[in-house]
Amino acid sequence: MAKGGFPGMMGGGNMQQLARQAQKLQQQMAKAQEELDAREFEATSGGGMVTAKVNGKRELLDIAQSENIRTGESVPLPVIPGLDTSTPEGQEFQKRVVLMRYVLTAIETVGNKERVWGAGFAQENLDASMPHNLVYANGNWTSMYGGIAPTLNTMESFYTANGVLPDNDKNFPAKDDRLNSAGLSSNSNIIKLNVNREPRYYAWLSFDGDEYSSLITDGNPMFLDMRSSDKQGYNPDKFNRDNSATGFLSKKFVFPSVRFRSNDGWYDKKQFPFPIIRLSELYLNLAECYAYLAEKEGHADYVEKALDKLNDIRRRAGIRELVKADIAGSMTLLKWVESERFIELWGEGHRYRDARRWMTAPDYFKAGVREGLNAIQKKDPSFREFNQRVKIDQPFQWANRMYLMPIPASEVYANPQLEQSPEY
Repeated sequence: MAKGGFPGMMGGGNMQQLARQAQKLQQQMAKAQEELDAREFEATSGGGMVTAKVNGKRELLDIAQSENIRTGESVPLPVIPGLDTSTPEGQEFQKRVVLMRYVLTAIETVGNKERVWGAGFAQENLDASMPHNLVYANGNWTSMYGGIAPTLNTMESFYTANGVLPDNDKNFPAKDDRLNSAGLSSNSNIIKLNVNREPRYYAWLSFDGDEYSSLITDGNPMFLDMRSSDKQGYNPDKFNRDNSATGFLSKKFVFPSVRFRSNDGWYDKKQFPFPIIRLSELYLNLAECYAYLAEKEGHADYVEKALDKLNDIRRRAGIRELVKADIAGSMTLLKWVESERFIELWGEGHRYRDARRWMTAPDYFKAGVREGLNAIQKKDPSFREFNQRVKIDQPFQWANRMYLMPIPASEVYANPQLEQSPEY
């Protein structure tokens, strides 16, 4: 290892090798898919009381399958702030939101064949996502942890309804205007940041005034009140840790039919595996390979292949497809890939490794970068006190040496020609 620096992206001398690897990966995926299609897998639980048989065919969960699950669970379409639900387009948007919730929470036997590999159950993510003060039962509030709190950076990294980043959408409010009231008659506390966003935003993220889930309180919806200490807001008198540090919450692992009973606080804990690999990631992996080849070698067919894989993801999410004209300026093809990976795989444990692979970790992880709303400074803040940009207290400190693991000192001592990784 050379001293004083870190390896960057792969050099031009390895382009042909990368091209061959990308093509081989696609061929292997196609062959593996054929083999899986013909296989059947059986699983049992409850000492053999329940047996399920599934085949190995993987496919993205689509809106028709999602609607079958939703109607089977009697889940109403969600309330989306500012959305005109009287039109077919508005209703389609609502269905897309539910679809993206089922992508993570629906299991194979009800029609979700997207999960390639899952492990354990997502119970911890479910409990850690939901806020406190859910239902009032037997003189007490039933509460969860509210520990998964998206940053303001995350909220601004999801697309607008036009399928572009907020900073690149000329029709979206400027940064200094996003925390002002959107002026909705339904709820004046909803800020402009949370209006006119894409379906995944409303499926996986939550905010003050948002319908967190439609059946959660004994079959009734719950709309978040992140400013009220008696509801889901900051309350240090009752909760030491279980307060959202950013003013936002996650609902990515919260299944749409979740219910808490008001008579005893019990809730139905639907079990579903945490996704280690799902089909969307494989599409994005291929898109990244092709995008890198396209930018380094300039082959138009690689551009088309990358866009094709990205558009598979975007089409399913309900946003417009990318064309070559979108690949310009700061939003290069690789930047589009990075952006899509951030959104589609948010909360699934990929970001840290992606940022290290792309050598962009300081942009996201160094101290002073992450922001939130002013959510944990005062009980029952006013609208203006709450909706302010503040830096998040971040004990974690990124150092560039974290790109590489250190070489054990015994190995360095044993071989004088071996140089330690930089900054160790």
